Amino acid sequence: MNFQTNRVRPPLRVNNVARRLHRPERTIRHWARTGKLRAFKIDRKSWGFRPEDVEACQSSIAEDHDAWQA
Repeated sequence: MNFQTNRVRPPLRVNNVARRLHRPERTIRHWARTGKLRAFKIDRKSWGFRPEDVEACQSSIAEDHDAWQA
């Protein structure tokens, strides 16, 4: 039995997401507040992001970029 598939991945923070998506931290916070990127509050000032949600957003950004290039 493979227990790796059931492991919970720790949430990503704003700085990690900004680096992955090549966007400023301010943009990531805005997307979290407006719902463009699924997020949850860790504490009063900090956002958390599931890696799966960030990957989905990254795919969406790539699709948008490809559409602009066509």
